[in-house]
Amino acid sequence: MKEIKIILKYFTQIETINLQYCNTTLKEKHFLEIFKFGNNLKKLDLNNCKNITNNGLSYLQLLTNIKYLNISRCFNITNNGIEYLKLLTNLQHLNISECHSISGCYGISDNEISYLQLPTNIQHLDISNCFNITDITISYLKLLTNLQYLSTINCINITDITISYLKLSTNLQYLNINNCRNISDNGLSYLKLLTNLQYLNISHCWNISGNGISYLKLLTNLQHLDIGYCRNITDKGLSYIKLLTNLQYLDIRECKYIGDNGLSYLKLLTNIRRLDISGCKNITDIGLEYLKLLTNLQHLNIGYYNMVTDNGISYLRENISVIGLRY
Repeated sequence: MKEIKIILKYFTQIETINLQYCNTTLKEKHFLEIFKFGNNLKKLDLNNCKNITNNGLSYLQLLTNIKYLNISRCFNITNNGIEYLKLLTNLQHLNISECHSISGCYGISDNEISYLQLPTNIQHLDISNCFNITDITISYLKLLTNLQYLSTINCINITDITISYLKLSTNLQYLNINNCRNISDNGLSYLKLLTNLQYLNISHCWNISGNGISYLKLLTNLQHLDIGYCRNITDKGLSYIKLLTNLQYLDIRECKYIGDNGLSYLKLLTNIRRLDISGCKNITDIGLEYLKLLTNLQHLNIGYYNMVTDNGISYLRENISVIGLRY
Protein backbone atom coordinates (compact mmCIF):
# COMPACT_ATOMS: atom_id res chain seq x y z
CA MET A 1 0.00 0.00 0.00
CA LYS A 2 3.01 2.27 0.47
CA GLU A 3 3.60 2.25 -3.27
CA ILE A 4 -0.05 3.12 -3.89
CA LYS A 5 0.19 6.20 -1.68
CA ILE A 6 3.24 7.35 -3.64
CA ILE A 7 1.25 6.97 -6.86
CA LEU A 8 -1.67 8.94 -5.44
CA LYS A 9 0.61 11.89 -4.74
CA TYR A 10 0.98 12.46 -8.48
CA PHE A 11 -2.08 10.68 -9.80
CA THR A 12 -4.28 13.68 -10.49
CA GLN A 13 -2.08 14.61 -13.46
CA ILE A 14 -1.61 11.08 -14.87
CA GLU A 15 -3.41 10.32 -18.15
CA THR A 16 -2.13 6.77 -18.79
CA ILE A 17 -1.63 3.86 -16.43
CA ASN A 18 -0.64 0.27 -17.25
CA LEU A 19 -1.41 -2.38 -14.64
CA GLN A 20 -1.08 -5.47 -16.84
CA TYR A 21 -0.51 -8.75 -15.00
CA CYS A 22 -0.85 -7.14 -11.56
CA ASN A 23 -2.03 -10.33 -9.90
CA THR A 24 -0.15 -10.40 -6.61
CA THR A 25 0.18 -7.30 -4.42
CA LEU A 26 -2.46 -5.14 -6.12
CA LYS A 27 -5.93 -5.86 -4.76
CA GLU A 28 -9.37 -4.50 -5.62
CA LYS A 29 -9.40 -2.14 -2.64
CA HIS A 30 -6.34 -0.46 -4.11
CA PHE A 31 -8.22 0.29 -7.31
CA LEU A 32 -10.76 2.36 -5.41
CA GLU A 33 -7.98 4.39 -3.81
CA ILE A 34 -6.39 5.00 -7.20
CA PHE A 35 -9.44 5.69 -9.33
CA LYS A 36 -11.12 8.21 -7.06
CA PHE A 37 -8.29 10.59 -7.94
CA GLY A 38 -8.22 9.72 -11.64
CA ASN A 39 -10.26 12.54 -13.13
CA ASN A 40 -7.67 13.07 -15.88
CA LEU A 41 -7.10 9.40 -16.64
CA LYS A 42 -7.68 8.64 -20.32
CA LYS A 43 -6.01 5.26 -20.83
CA LEU A 44 -6.18 2.25 -18.50
CA ASP A 45 -4.78 -1.21 -19.24
CA LEU A 46 -5.88 -3.98 -16.88
CA ASN A 47 -5.07 -6.88 -19.20
CA ASN A 48 -4.77 -10.18 -17.35
CA CYS A 49 -5.46 -8.69 -13.90
CA LYS A 50 -7.03 -11.87 -12.62
CA ASN A 51 -7.91 -10.43 -9.22
CA ILE A 52 -10.43 -8.00 -10.68
CA THR A 53 -14.08 -8.91 -10.20
CA ASN A 54 -17.35 -7.13 -10.89
CA ASN A 55 -16.81 -5.06 -7.75
CA GLY A 56 -13.50 -3.81 -9.13
CA LEU A 57 -15.17 -2.68 -12.34
CA SER A 58 -17.68 -0.67 -10.35
CA TYR A 59 -14.85 1.70 -9.44
CA LEU A 60 -14.42 2.59 -13.12
CA GLN A 61 -17.51 4.78 -12.87
CA LEU A 62 -15.22 7.38 -11.32
CA LEU A 63 -13.13 7.62 -14.51
CA THR A 64 -15.50 9.81 -16.50
CA ASN A 65 -12.83 10.98 -18.97
CA ILE A 66 -11.44 7.57 -19.85
CA LYS A 67 -11.13 6.86 -23.59
CA TYR A 68 -9.13 3.60 -23.65
CA LEU A 69 -9.90 0.52 -21.56
CA ASN A 70 -8.38 -2.94 -21.81
CA ILE A 71 -9.89 -5.58 -19.52
CA SER A 72 -9.03 -8.60 -21.66
CA ARG A 73 -8.34 -11.88 -19.84
CA CYS A 74 -9.94 -10.66 -16.63
CA PHE A 75 -11.54 -14.02 -16.09
CA ASN A 76 -13.75 -13.17 -13.10
CA ILE A 77 -15.82 -10.50 -14.86
CA THR A 78 -19.47 -11.38 -15.52
CA ASN A 79 -22.67 -9.64 -16.59
CA ASN A 80 -22.93 -7.38 -13.57
CA GLY A 81 -19.41 -6.07 -14.08
CA ILE A 82 -19.93 -5.13 -17.71
CA GLU A 83 -22.99 -3.11 -16.70
CA TYR A 84 -20.79 -0.44 -15.11
CA LEU A 85 -19.20 0.39 -18.47
CA LYS A 86 -22.39 2.04 -19.72
CA LEU A 87 -21.51 5.15 -17.72
CA LEU A 88 -18.19 5.67 -19.53
CA THR A 89 -19.68 7.90 -22.20
CA ASN A 90 -16.27 9.10 -23.47
CA LEU A 91 -15.00 5.58 -24.08
CA GLN A 92 -13.56 5.10 -27.57
CA HIS A 93 -11.38 1.96 -27.29
CA LEU A 94 -12.62 -1.18 -25.51
CA ASN A 95 -10.97 -4.61 -25.39
CA ILE A 96 -12.92 -7.34 -23.60
CA SER A 97 -11.46 -10.30 -25.46
CA GLU A 98 -10.99 -13.50 -23.45
CA CYS A 99 -12.66 -12.02 -20.43
CA HIS A 100 -13.67 -15.17 -18.60
CA SER A 101 -11.46 -18.14 -19.33
CA ILE A 102 -8.16 -18.83 -20.97
CA SER A 103 -9.82 -20.26 -24.08
CA GLY A 104 -12.46 -17.61 -24.60
CA CYS A 105 -15.20 -15.44 -23.19
CA TYR A 106 -17.50 -18.21 -22.09
CA GLY A 107 -18.96 -15.95 -19.40
CA ILE A 108 -19.74 -12.92 -21.54
CA SER A 109 -22.97 -13.22 -23.46
CA ASP A 110 -25.45 -11.09 -25.39
CA ASN A 111 -26.99 -9.51 -22.31
CA GLU A 112 -23.61 -8.13 -21.25
CA ILE A 113 -22.68 -6.54 -24.55
CA SER A 114 -26.09 -4.89 -24.72
CA TYR A 115 -24.87 -2.48 -22.08
CA LEU A 116 -22.56 -0.98 -24.72
CA GLN A 117 -25.45 0.76 -26.43
CA LEU A 118 -24.87 3.94 -24.42
CA PRO A 119 -21.16 4.80 -25.02
CA THR A 120 -21.69 5.58 -28.68
CA ASN A 121 -18.25 7.18 -29.09
CA ILE A 122 -16.51 3.80 -29.22
CA GLN A 123 -14.14 3.63 -32.18
CA HIS A 124 -12.19 0.45 -31.34
CA LEU A 125 -13.88 -2.74 -30.14
CA ASP A 126 -12.33 -6.17 -29.66
CA ILE A 127 -14.67 -9.01 -28.66
CA SER A 128 -12.50 -11.83 -30.02
CA ASN A 129 -12.94 -15.32 -28.57
CA CYS A 130 -16.31 -14.51 -27.06
CA PHE A 131 -17.84 -17.77 -28.14
CA ASN A 132 -21.28 -17.19 -26.62
CA ILE A 133 -21.97 -13.94 -28.45
CA THR A 134 -24.61 -14.06 -31.19
CA ASP A 135 -26.25 -11.65 -33.63
CA ILE A 136 -28.20 -10.04 -30.78
CA THR A 137 -24.92 -8.54 -29.61
CA ILE A 138 -24.25 -6.69 -32.83
CA SER A 139 -27.80 -5.36 -32.90
CA TYR A 140 -26.61 -2.98 -30.20
CA LEU A 141 -23.30 -2.28 -31.88
CA LYS A 142 -25.08 -0.79 -34.90
CA LEU A 143 -25.41 2.39 -32.86
CA LEU A 144 -21.62 2.77 -32.86
CA THR A 145 -21.46 4.81 -36.05
CA ASN A 146 -17.95 6.06 -35.19
CA LEU A 147 -16.54 2.53 -35.14
CA GLN A 148 -13.21 2.25 -36.95
CA TYR A 149 -11.91 -1.10 -35.65
CA LEU A 150 -13.81 -4.31 -34.98
CA SER A 151 -12.44 -7.76 -34.22
CA THR A 152 -14.77 -10.73 -33.72
CA ILE A 153 -12.22 -13.54 -34.16
CA ASN A 154 -13.66 -16.95 -33.24
CA CYS A 155 -17.14 -15.60 -32.50
CA ILE A 156 -18.52 -18.75 -34.06
CA ASN A 157 -22.19 -18.02 -33.39
CA ILE A 158 -22.53 -14.77 -35.32
CA THR A 159 -24.04 -14.91 -38.81
CA ASP A 160 -24.74 -12.68 -41.80
CA ILE A 161 -27.18 -10.75 -39.62
CA THR A 162 -24.25 -9.45 -37.61
CA ILE A 163 -22.53 -8.15 -40.74
CA SER A 164 -25.75 -6.47 -41.86
CA TYR A 165 -25.60 -4.19 -38.82
CA LEU A 166 -22.18 -2.95 -39.92
CA LYS A 167 -23.50 -1.41 -43.13
CA LEU A 168 -23.95 1.89 -41.29
CA SER A 169 -20.38 1.82 -39.97
CA THR A 170 -18.96 3.76 -42.89
CA ASN A 171 -15.93 4.85 -40.85
CA LEU A 172 -14.79 1.27 -40.38
CA GLN A 173 -11.16 0.76 -41.42
CA TYR A 174 -10.32 -2.59 -39.79
CA LEU A 175 -12.51 -5.70 -39.73
CA ASN A 176 -11.38 -9.14 -38.61
CA ILE A 177 -14.01 -11.88 -38.71
CA ASN A 178 -11.54 -14.77 -38.87
CA ASN A 179 -13.18 -18.13 -38.14
CA CYS A 180 -16.71 -16.76 -37.96
CA ARG A 181 -17.90 -19.83 -39.79
CA ASN A 182 -21.56 -18.93 -40.19
CA ILE A 183 -20.86 -15.87 -42.32
CA SER A 184 -21.58 -16.44 -46.01
CA ASP A 185 -21.58 -14.58 -49.32
CA ASN A 186 -24.72 -12.72 -48.34
CA GLY A 187 -22.94 -11.30 -45.31
CA LEU A 188 -20.17 -9.84 -47.45
CA SER A 189 -22.76 -8.00 -49.53
CA TYR A 190 -23.18 -5.59 -46.61
CA LEU A 191 -19.52 -4.58 -46.79
CA LYS A 192 -19.66 -3.10 -50.28
CA LEU A 193 -20.39 0.43 -49.00
CA LEU A 194 -17.61 0.38 -46.39
CA THR A 195 -15.18 2.04 -48.75
CA ASN A 196 -12.86 3.18 -45.94
CA LEU A 197 -11.88 -0.40 -45.13
CA GLN A 198 -8.11 -0.92 -45.25
CA TYR A 199 -7.84 -4.26 -43.45
CA LEU A 200 -10.14 -7.25 -43.96
CA ASN A 201 -9.64 -10.77 -42.65
CA ILE A 202 -12.29 -13.34 -43.59
CA SER A 203 -10.06 -16.40 -43.34
CA HIS A 204 -11.62 -19.71 -42.24
CA CYS A 205 -15.09 -18.47 -43.22
CA TRP A 206 -15.86 -21.67 -45.06
CA ASN A 207 -19.21 -20.59 -46.52
CA ILE A 208 -17.72 -17.75 -48.54
CA SER A 209 -17.25 -18.29 -52.27
CA GLY A 210 -16.34 -16.18 -55.27
CA ASN A 211 -19.80 -14.65 -55.22
CA GLY A 212 -18.99 -13.14 -51.86
CA ILE A 213 -15.63 -11.84 -53.04
CA SER A 214 -17.43 -9.99 -55.84
CA TYR A 215 -18.84 -7.57 -53.24
CA LEU A 216 -15.30 -6.49 -52.32
CA LYS A 217 -14.43 -5.03 -55.72
CA LEU A 218 -15.45 -1.50 -54.66
CA LEU A 219 -13.22 -1.52 -51.57
CA THR A 220 -10.36 0.17 -53.37
CA ASN A 221 -8.70 1.35 -50.15
CA LEU A 222 -8.00 -2.20 -49.01
CA GLN A 223 -4.34 -2.78 -48.21
CA HIS A 224 -4.61 -6.10 -46.36
CA LEU A 225 -6.86 -8.96 -47.48
CA ASP A 226 -6.84 -12.44 -45.96
CA ILE A 227 -9.13 -15.04 -47.54
CA GLY A 228 -7.08 -18.04 -46.52
CA TYR A 229 -8.92 -21.35 -45.98
CA CYS A 230 -12.01 -20.08 -47.80
CA ARG A 231 -12.02 -23.28 -49.78
CA ASN A 232 -14.98 -22.48 -52.03
CA ILE A 233 -13.19 -19.60 -53.77
CA THR A 234 -12.14 -20.35 -57.34
CA ASP A 235 -10.09 -18.56 -59.99
CA LYS A 236 -13.12 -16.47 -60.90
CA GLY A 237 -13.29 -15.25 -57.31
CA LEU A 238 -9.82 -13.72 -57.61
CA SER A 239 -10.91 -11.87 -60.74
CA TYR A 240 -13.01 -9.59 -58.53
CA ILE A 241 -10.00 -8.22 -56.66
CA LYS A 242 -7.89 -7.37 -59.70
CA LEU A 243 -8.68 -3.66 -59.36
CA LEU A 244 -7.78 -3.44 -55.66
CA THR A 245 -4.47 -1.89 -56.61
CA ASN A 246 -3.69 -0.61 -53.10
CA LEU A 247 -3.32 -4.15 -51.78
CA GLN A 248 0.01 -4.76 -50.06
CA TYR A 249 -0.82 -8.05 -48.35
CA LEU A 250 -2.79 -10.94 -49.83
CA ASP A 251 -3.29 -14.38 -48.28
CA ILE A 252 -5.04 -17.09 -50.31
CA ARG A 253 -3.49 -20.14 -48.65
CA GLU A 254 -5.43 -23.39 -48.72
CA CYS A 255 -7.86 -22.06 -51.34
CA LYS A 256 -7.64 -25.40 -53.09
CA TYR A 257 -9.64 -24.42 -56.19
CA ILE A 258 -7.37 -21.49 -57.09
CA GLY A 259 -4.87 -22.31 -59.82
CA ASP A 260 -2.73 -20.66 -62.47
CA ASN A 261 -5.59 -18.74 -64.05
CA GLY A 262 -6.41 -17.22 -60.67
CA LEU A 263 -2.87 -15.89 -60.28
CA SER A 264 -3.17 -14.21 -63.67
CA TYR A 265 -5.61 -11.73 -62.10
CA LEU A 266 -2.95 -10.57 -59.65
CA LYS A 267 -0.61 -9.08 -62.22
CA LEU A 268 -2.13 -5.59 -61.87
CA LEU A 269 -1.65 -5.60 -58.08
CA THR A 270 1.85 -4.19 -58.30
CA ASN A 271 1.87 -2.83 -54.74
CA ILE A 272 1.70 -6.28 -53.16
CA ARG A 273 4.60 -6.90 -50.79
CA ARG A 274 3.48 -10.10 -49.09
CA LEU A 275 1.72 -12.99 -50.81
CA ASP A 276 0.83 -16.42 -49.43
CA ILE A 277 -0.28 -19.07 -51.94
CA SER A 278 0.66 -22.12 -49.88
CA GLY A 279 -1.68 -25.07 -50.09
CA CYS A 280 -3.15 -23.99 -53.45
CA LYS A 281 -2.57 -27.39 -55.00
CA ASN A 282 -3.48 -26.45 -58.58
CA ILE A 283 -0.74 -23.84 -58.97
CA THR A 284 2.10 -24.75 -61.34
CA ASP A 285 5.16 -23.05 -62.79
CA ILE A 286 2.87 -21.29 -65.26
CA GLY A 287 1.10 -19.51 -62.43
CA LEU A 288 4.39 -18.26 -60.99
CA GLU A 289 5.17 -16.55 -64.29
CA TYR A 290 2.29 -14.11 -63.68
CA LEU A 291 3.98 -12.97 -60.49
CA LYS A 292 6.99 -11.51 -62.28
CA LEU A 293 5.10 -8.22 -62.68
CA LEU A 294 4.79 -7.84 -58.91
CA THR A 295 7.97 -5.82 -58.65
CA ASN A 296 7.34 -4.75 -55.04
CA LEU A 297 6.91 -8.31 -53.81
CA GLN A 298 9.20 -8.94 -50.84
CA HIS A 299 7.80 -12.05 -49.15
CA LEU A 300 6.26 -15.01 -50.97
CA ASN A 301 5.10 -18.26 -49.38
CA ILE A 302 4.64 -20.94 -52.02
CA GLY A 303 4.51 -23.65 -49.41
CA TYR A 304 3.36 -27.17 -50.08
CA TYR A 305 0.84 -29.36 -51.89
CA ASN A 306 1.19 -27.71 -55.27
CA MET A 307 2.74 -28.58 -58.62
CA VAL A 308 5.53 -26.00 -58.59
CA THR A 309 8.94 -27.35 -59.65
CA ASP A 310 12.50 -26.17 -59.14
CA ASN A 311 12.36 -24.65 -62.63
CA GLY A 312 9.47 -22.44 -61.59
CA ILE A 313 11.32 -21.28 -58.49
CA SER A 314 14.43 -20.51 -60.55
CA TYR A 315 12.39 -18.50 -63.05
CA LEU A 316 10.84 -16.47 -60.25
CA ARG A 317 14.22 -15.73 -58.70
CA GLU A 318 15.55 -14.51 -62.03
CA ASN A 319 12.70 -12.06 -62.56
CA ILE A 320 11.94 -10.52 -59.16
CA SER A 321 13.97 -9.91 -56.01
CA VAL A 322 12.04 -11.64 -53.26
CA ILE A 323 13.57 -11.20 -49.81
CA GLY A 324 11.62 -13.97 -48.13
CA LEU A 325 10.79 -17.03 -50.27
CA ARG A 326 9.32 -20.14 -48.64
CA TYR A 327 8.66 -23.32 -50.58
